[in-house]
Amino acid sequence: MEIRDTRNGEWHWVNNAVIACKHIGHSDKSVYGDLATFAGYKEIRPSFETIAERSATSLRQAKMSIKKLIE
Repeated sequence: MEIRDTRNGEWHWVNNAVIACKHIGHSDKSVYGDLATFAGYKEIRPSFETIAERSATSLRQAKMSIKKLIE
């Protein structure tokens, strides 16, 4: 899936297929949206703690969501 952004750090685009996907839950979509804010960086390595905090999920849920999104 492609992530597009406006390169100013204020906005990011999430593929409509992610929003419409019925195989992933709200937390998964929130984590995906959080990860999309890093689009355009050469390399990203946010910690699970950072992802959980920014996506308003628990640490355990953030880890499970990332695993699900990778699959």
